[in-house]
Amino acid sequence: MKILRFVLGFLALMLGLSLTHHQLVRAEGAGFSVAPLIGSDQLNTVTDYFNLVATPGRARDLQVQIDNTSDQAKTFTVTLTNAASQANGEIGYEPGTKLDASLKQPLSSLSSKPEQEVKVPAGQSQIVTIPLQIPAGGFTGVKLGGIYVLDQSVSAAESGDSGISLNNQFAMIIGVQLQTDENAVVTTKPDLRLGQVSAGTIDSSGGVIVNLRNVAPIFVDGMTATVKVTRKGDEKPTLTRTVKDWSMAPNSSLPLTVNTTKELKAEDYDVTVVAKAGGKTWNFTESFSIKAKEAAKVNKALGLTPTPAPPSTWIWYLVGGLGAVIVLLVGGMIWWWRRNRTPAATA
Repeated sequence: MKILRFVLGFLALMLGLSLTHHQLVRAEGAGFSVAPLIGSDQLNTVTDYFNLVATPGRARDLQVQIDNTSDQAKTFTVTLTNAASQANGEIGYEPGTKLDASLKQPLSSLSSKPEQEVKVPAGQSQIVTIPLQIPAGGFTGVKLGGIYVLDQSVSAAESGDSGISLNNQFAMIIGVQLQTDENAVVTTKPDLRLGQVSAGTIDSSGGVIVNLRNVAPIFVDGMTATVKVTRKGDEKPTLTRTVKDWSMAPNSSLPLTVNTTKELKAEDYDVTVVAKAGGKTWNFTESFSIKAKEAAKVNKALGLTPTPAPPSTWIWYLVGGLGAVIVLLVGGMIWWWRRNRTPAATA
């Protein structure tokens, strides 16, 4: 099995610079760098990501410059991606993320060339153009995403545990925030909904996964959420989790995992969620069931040993019955022996 690691030195491969949600990532030893070519329609003075006010009905090109600082030619895949909410409470910009049903027109759909392959000779630079066509009627809120630049030059495989082959690749991301109203960030408000609730695992953790949806075209900052999972009929929660200072992408679903360290039981539950962001509070309550197969799958993945079930009542009846039979048999044998033993001879 081959695992592809995106190694960016000690930098995380995600965007999250302060409150801007964007970051120009430069990886030590990558052998290349990427920079945005900012135009006059930039909304603020930031120069390491795109924050554009686009004109409805007009074409608008996004351009980035790739500098190949290595002594070898490189081939890059340049992809226009859509922002997504991640299970760690941060906004991610990697390609191939599942889109929420509320996102009707993602950023990538505005381009006729959302993915390109670019070859840059050693020691040279190349400008990559990603064309955008802004809808004639504009759009509400913001469209958030990134320009994901992946170096296709793969290093020699390293030996890993259990025979796993690990390849190192480098990627960098330039954030893109697009709006047709310069006040969109102020006038558009988050709208949270409770999505699917089920048992499951994400990476090495698991338990109950509560999908919290933001169906509005605006990102969420500084969110606090408390989740309680309670077995039907109980007053004390079975599982709880509180998260603070989390973010959500526009029109996205956040899988919030309420972790368990004990065996997950196949039963009926209630879940309550209290989420707060931007001075607003959302309260959700939902009933759900965990099936035996779902619980077993989670328990196996997490290495949780099932608690031995107490013996059934019929077993106690059987043991008691056998004990009574044994007492009767032993008593009968003693009675028979005493009755039939030969009397001792008299002198």
